[in-house]
Amino acid sequence: MANDGDETLEDVPSRRIFGVLGEQEKNEVMRGDLTGEHVLKSKVIRIFTCSTFTDSHWERNTLLQEVYPRLKEYCCSLGLNFQVVDMRWGVRDEAVDEHLVSELCLQEIKLCQEVSIGPQFVTFLGQKYGYRPLLAAIPAQDFECILGFVEDQAVKATLQQWYKKDRNAIPTTYVLQPISTHLPFCNDERPEKAEARAQNRQRWNELHHLMTNALRRAARSAFKDRRRIQAFLSSVTEQEIVQGIFNCPGSPNEHCWWFKREIVDLRRNVRHDPTTATYIDVVPGTKGVDADASSLLARLKEDKIPAKYMGLDSSNIIPYSIKWKSGGVDPNQHEEHKQYIQQFQNDFYRIMRGAISRAYEAYDLQAGDSLYQEVLQHAKFAKARQKLFQG
Repeated sequence: MANDGDETLEDVPSRRIFGVLGEQEKNEVMRGDLTGEHVLKSKVIRIFTCSTFTDSHWERNTLLQEVYPRLKEYCCSLGLNFQVVDMRWGVRDEAVDEHLVSELCLQEIKLCQEVSIGPQFVTFLGQKYGYRPLLAAIPAQDFECILGFVEDQAVKATLQQWYKKDRNAIPTTYVLQPISTHLPFCNDERPEKAEARAQNRQRWNELHHLMTNALRRAARSAFKDRRRIQAFLSSVTEQEIVQGIFNCPGSPNEHCWWFKREIVDLRRNVRHDPTTATYIDVVPGTKGVDADASSLLARLKEDKIPAKYMGLDSSNIIPYSIKWKSGGVDPNQHEEHKQYIQQFQNDFYRIMRGAISRAYEAYDLQAGDSLYQEVLQHAKFAKARQKLFQG
């Protein structure tokens, strides 16, 4: 048992996240020692919602319409600012053109981790692994190694056309060129360019499929390190989960949750019901399940997220089980789905409200120490300016 004043490793992350420091750390700050990574308390609850978009339509909409307004009202009663980040609400065409969507998502998660004093990350990961983008940048050594394992010369030429060496980067990297570099009408919304835009987008989809498959195959042959291979295989959803849960600066069990819906007979319906493609990964142009995506998804769900040291406890994984109906989840048409959505929104509100309440109680421990908070404000301002100073 720890003595008074001692703290276990488990105590440190949550106390830092909530801005509750030990007396020794606090005294160091007040004496002018600003070298530590002290967390400035905010009055914000900011939650990033993570999932593939096509299979979580009803869940996201019911939260937007029924749950978020109630949580916002509760936060207001505590003097907190409630915010939600849902990337479904749109990404600028420029970001898509320059392959920045994944990076923007990760930046939003990091911002939630930086400012939110309570819940930060919620995933609705189901039975779809999701979109797997081309890497926007590849270390030069890796790219050149991979090219040696691409046997088709036409495919190799395509990769060399789209990835250009950036010698100014440290380390040197090959950078994926903006789509508009070779397909200038892909994001041209002028009515007179509608046909050219459609042709460019179709061509980009073909090129994306060609290059991603080539890079994945070559990476598996070129590298033995699973982490290096994984970089070429990961979906945007897995990248978000890695940042949101595994890279959580505090304890993920205080800031992250997984609302896990399983459609028990989904796979049995893939062959004869094309609408299942919105809920499970299928091979483009076929009625078959994408075995590679399914394997990656299974590892993420069964091995990574519930991991003892980096993942979530069972109490932070909320499971649901429903049956497939043609057209997918629809509470307006199916009573079972209606009950599921109702239970989901009730659980979400209860769990988030409880987490917000606990965060507020920890936040309130130092609410009266205005001098200490002002010192931290000055420290934050000074550090921000130091990053920009050259001399």
